[in-house]
Amino acid sequence: AVQKIVANKKEIETKYIAEESLKNVKDPIRIYEVLVKSNNAQHTFLNHHLYETGNRIIPEKSIAVLPFMNLSNDPGQEYFSAGMAEELLNHLAQLKDLKVAGRSSSFQFKGKGINLKEVGEKLNVRTVLEGSVRRQGSKLRITAQLVTVEDGFDLWSERYDRDMDDIFAIQDEIASAITEKLKITLLDEEKKKTPPPPPENKEAYDLYLQGRFYWNRRGQALKKGLEFFKKAVEVDPNFGLAHAGLADAYALLAFYSLVPAHIAGPKAKQAAETAIALDARRIEPHSVLAYLTTT
Repeated sequence: AVQKIVANKKEIETKYIAEESLKNVKDPIRIYEVLVKSNNAQHTFLNHHLYETGNRIIPEKSIAVLPFMNLSNDPGQEYFSAGMAEELLNHLAQLKDLKVAGRSSSFQFKGKGINLKEVGEKLNVRTVLEGSVRRQGSKLRITAQLVTVEDGFDLWSERYDRDMDDIFAIQDEIASAITEKLKITLLDEEKKKTPPPPPENKEAYDLYLQGRFYWNRRGQALKKGLEFFKKAVEVDPNFGLAHAGLADAYALLAFYSLVPAHIAGPKAKQAAETAIALDARRIEPHSVLAYLTTT
């Protein structure tokens, strides 16, 4: 629609990229770039990364975390594999000097035949982390591969067989291995930072992951996600991430007009403030408060 509006404006130059099929949208959507001229060099901005015409700039230390495949017999475990990739992505995003593609950008490849070279071009990254999760009862098997998009060669791969109780140790192992392979040098200040402690209640965390799974689907699924967040809070009232999930859910429910803003807004604010009081190091509730302040 914007392309049609600016088509006759000579001062605005655009470039057609591709057609994409979107969920709950009948017809494919045509995607365009806006070309910006600056300092006699033409640049385009896409996915918050800089490209130069004819000479794309790709950060040397850059990675995209693709959705992990659910190899469990139960399709209902899809939320867990998605949650694993998302938590790992958040972990890597905290590493200094490592450029990490955003979740929305990476997860667009979920369920598709993946061409790594295409992933690298679209997300502007040199490496891709992909993997799978197989969960049976309390047993968990996670495989992960770090691949260069240019030639498809594995830089590193590993398999982890664990009990569900030490899932956080698995995330740390994977992140540490990738950090070593990419030879990222962390500053002393970065080393001194301690990540938020893992939740002690595994049931509450499992409910939280299911809440995030439905929250990420948007639309009416937000209400189902909200119920899971509420259950997580009931199981563990001191679980900050569950309160952050509540804040996120109420904020989006108001945004989509699924719950009146004058009802959902105060609940989102209260949940975010509770989450911050429990653990101020989590970014999620701060984001909700920032959103509520600007709306």
